Amino acid sequence: MKLTEQQVMFSKKVWSFIDFRESINKKLCNNGDTKQSIYPLYEVLNLWIVKGKINCFKSSDFGSVKNVPIKMAEFKRLGIRKDTVEERIIDENGVDTLVKTLRADTMSSDKIIGYVVKEDWFFNKRSVLMEKKVIGIAPVYYDRKLEKNKELYWVYFPECCEVLSGYLTMNPTGTKDLYTYRDLFMKRPYSSYVLRESNVYDRDKPENSKGFEVDTENKKNREKIDSGEEDLWHK
Repeated sequence: MKLTEQQVMFSKKVWSFIDFRESINKKLCNNGDTKQSIYPLYEVLNLWIVKGKINCFKSSDFGSVKNVPIKMAEFKRLGIRKDTVEERIIDENGVDTLVKTLRADTMSSDKIIGYVVKEDWFFNKRSVLMEKKVIGIAPVYYDRKLEKNKELYWVYFPECCEVLSGYLTMNPTGTKDLYTYRDLFMKRPYSSYVLRESNVYDRDKPENSKGFEVDTENKKNREKIDSGEEDLWHK
């Protein structure tokens, strides 16, 4: 049975962080094992963003007219980090000089330190349980220049469901059963902590409205987004 708005007593938006300093999180999200066809989540997302299968956004404010999908040229620039480094150079006369050099470095999966996950948390009067719906995820890196963690981009989770269901990650139960990235975010075996949350009665956000549409030129993608969002609201 489909969950209706009347069955939701209250809801709030929650942003949580999956920190790779915890080994289980790194194994689940940033593990590479080509023999078992396991690839880091960051590489999977990047591949299908480049293919045009999924969109990426600047923020988690999905549905906002200002938060349009990032264009491909800009996305490619996001994967290049420029940083000024100091190098000590000694010339033939033994003079020691400190020189500042601008270096460009590609953002690879080993530079991703975790993921921010945005969710709807809502109390279901029918099941008498607090339930959770994943809205979006964002890879996070450490910006050495700003000396803080930064979100690289955001993806809308319902749009990613089909892609993520086709890629394996480590099975946290220890069994040989196949375990996909979609399973990972639906079952939440990872460890995370809350970064921030909205007001518990804040229910007028675009993620919950029928009018929410991700701006995409591919009609097939639009239909898959809709079906993925619908599936998540079924019990």
